[in-house]
Amino acid sequence: MIVAEQPTRPAGTVNRQPVSLETFRQRYLEKKTYKYEWIQGWIEKKTYTKPEERYIIDNIITKFNALPDYQEGNRIMAEADCYFSALETYRRPDAAYLSRQQIRHPEAADEALVVEISSPSNTDLTNKKKILEYLEAGVRMVWYVYPQLQQVWIHTSPTQVTICQEGDECVADPVVPGLRITVQDLFA
Repeated sequence: MIVAEQPTRPAGTVNRQPVSLETFRQRYLEKKTYKYEWIQGWIEKKTYTKPEERYIIDNIITKFNALPDYQEGNRIMAEADCYFSALETYRRPDAAYLSRQQIRHPEAADEALVVEISSPSNTDLTNKKKILEYLEAGVRMVWYVYPQLQQVWIHTSPTQVTICQEGDECVADPVVPGLRITVQDLFA
């Protein structure tokens, strides 16, 4: 007799049973108090970027909006819905670079840059798992921002990380051509 294995419930999930992507979209995407992410049928309840941290995303977007890439219709969007079909994962990073094509066809998204702001409620292990997940999903660069440390960790692979701190410049080339911001300007 063959018994089907139940999927393992990831830590931090709010649902007792896996749900379909369609059910997730209908029930959770429109909620405004929390943002919900769908990970292989399991729903994780997250808080939106805190008001006292929004300026970080705004500083990145402001720098990007001065680039030719912006004039071509590409955007860095806050709390953008990103579906990573290869991993059956639906995330809402704090910010993501989306091409004009990706904005119009989100089901075909292949985000090049994702920005996450570390929260005191996330463990170091949670942060590392999320970075690995993004990279595994095909994201080419992950900026993990640590406001408490005034640092940005730029990941381009599971083993390649550049740590930017006071005096350094965070560079998104060649993933987002021309996007550069000093740590001081990021946290200004």
